Parts: sequence; structure tokens; C-alpha cells
Amino acid sequence: MPTNLESSFMRKDDDELLAIAHSEDYRPEAQRLAKAVLLRRRSPPGKVEEWRDPTAEFTAKPWAYGKSASALRQMSKRRRFVTRLIFWLFITLSSFGIYKARRTLDLGGAFFLIFWCLPLWYLCFIRPLLHSILFWRTPLQILLLRPFEFPKSQQRTRRFAREYLRYLGHTYTLSDPEVKPRPLFLESVQVLLVLSSLWLYRAFRPYYKVKTDEDVTGLKEFINGRFARNIAWVLSWDKLFKISCTVQTWKRTVQHLINTAQLIVVDLSHAGEGLRWELDEARFYQTTGKLVFICYEDYLDAARTFLESNGWLGGPELELFVYADNGIARRHQELMRTLVSVAASSLKANDSAGPRA
Repeated sequence: MPTNLESSFMRKDDDELLAIAHSEDYRPEAQRLAKAVLLRRRSPPGKVEEWRDPTAEFTAKPWAYGKSASALRQMSKRRRFVTRLIFWLFITLSSFGIYKARRTLDLGGAFFLIFWCLPLWYLCFIRPLLHSILFWRTPLQILLLRPFEFPKSQQRTRRFAREYLRYLGHTYTLSDPEVKPRPLFLESVQVLLVLSSLWLYRAFRPYYKVKTDEDVTGLKEFINGRFARNIAWVLSWDKLFKISCTVQTWKRTVQHLINTAQLIVVDLSHAGEGLRWELDEARFYQTTGKLVFICYEDYLDAARTFLESNGWLGGPELELFVYADNGIARRHQELMRTLVSVAASSLKANDSAGPRA
């Protein structure tokens, strides 16, 4: 005689059962029962095991909606210029203030040093923060797909992201032992927020943990909080937002990130089954037009073999950019143009399709 739970499941349609079978909100016994009921209905085993979340297709309207390649390029150049200007102003004013203080070791010199410190704080901390809060209204949402546990890739990845991605928008990547949230004092200057309020640090943190299905909904809110993400971007050293997942939730997380992003950068260095599955998902959700392929120079042949063996030949997707230990690509300017062009094409595709739910 069927149990109450089994009777309840038998009254549900296939889509509901598939969601239950792959949901971390249900106990393992309930997940197994949902799969068993589906197989009893003669659902193909492949369909049951390779279920994709249909809600992943419905993402929020991008902030850069309708922006052209030239507009995105100007945004990136402007932010790069402002950041570098602030840095050199800091160096110049600091050097001049210290020089004057050493020459006038008296009360007047102390006041002179304080006078110079005030604009330094404004130029180096307050001004960038205000600029991000008030004026950066159209950051791209960028997804960086990397090979998991690629030895010694941490510094190269951070350097590449700082050079090519940080001025275009917010970059998200899955956390692993190489690129993961670091101790608070090393992650960012957000320790200043901790000293004032733990709530502020939680709101503006540069990482997110996805442990259950409910956290996927929270991840959407995390990404869509432009105000908080802009502040976290300013305070973060490497400009990477790390997403930590469990074995059970990483696939669903990637599905949502693929559909949310306007630009997907795929590092094919040391590529394996994980990256192969992620690229299959990009094909399923018809987001291959968002892809830009890169790889570390020592793995160029392996990356080309990976592309060929997975059917990526014969199209513009095959373009592969190679970067060195310092994170700089061989075709530096061409890569920057390609990133902007692909993002603009993605936004145009959204524009022609109209805003999604």
C-alpha cells in the first residue's frame, strides 16, 4: 500500500517531480522516491538525471540594457582612468606631505601634514566609493568559468581579472582551493566595516555561499543588489566575487549564473569534465554568443584539442586568447575589443527579445 508521501507524489506532474528529485530542500529519501515515480511513468532515465531548472532562464533585465560596444568601451576607459588618476594623486600627495613634514618638524608641520591627509582620504577612499555608488549604474554581470583546482593558477587568474574584467563590471566565479574567499584582513579593506558594523560587512561582502536551493534565490538577490555590489567592488582587492557551492548545488548555481551574465569568459587551461558540462549548459540555454575563450600559454595545445573534441570547431566560438604568467594576453588590444563586442552583442540580443520576467 502506498505511503502518504508516495500517494502525494503520484498526484504531481512530471515537472514537479523532477524539481523535487533535484532539490536540496527535500530529504534524500523523498528525492529517490520522486525519481522512482518518474521511472515508473516511463520517463527516460536521461531526462530524470539531467534535469535542468526551467526558472534559470528567467533573469532580471541587465543594467547595461541596450548599451553599444562603443558605450561599454568608454565606460571601461573612464573607470580605468579615474582609478589610475586617484592612485598617482595618492602617491604624489603622500610624498609631498611627508617631505614637508620632515622639513618642518614643529606644530606647523604637523598641521600641514593633517591638511594634506584630508584630501588624500577623500581622493583615495571616499571619492571612489561615491563614484561607484552614484555614477556606476550600468556594470556588466560577468561570469568567469575556470578549471577547478588548477595548480598555481591563483595569481594568474587574479591578474587577468584585474586587467581585463574589473572595469567592465562585476565578475563572479565559483570558489575552489585556488580562488576562494580569503581571511577578512586579506580579502579587502572591509575590515573597516567590521569595526563599525557586522551587518554592513555582511551586506557588502564579496562572496556568497550556496548550500541549499533557497540559497540560489538568495544568490539572485545578491547579484541584483547593484548598490551593495558596487561598494563591495570598491573595497575588494582582486575585484572577484567568489561563489562557494556544495557538490549538490553547483550545477544549478552555474545554470543561473550562465543566464544572468552578459559576458562569460571561459578559461580552458587544464579543462576537464566540469568545464565540459558547463559549456553543454551554455549550449542548452543558447548562451554561446556570450562566450570568450582564454587559456594559459602552456596549455594552448590542450585547449585546442578540448575545443575540437567537443565540437566547437567551425564557428566564431573557436577564437582562443592566450595569456601569460602576468595575466596579460598576447593579443591584448584584440581581446579587450572582443570582450566589449561580445557583451554588447549579448545586450543587443536581450534588447531585441525584450525584457524577461
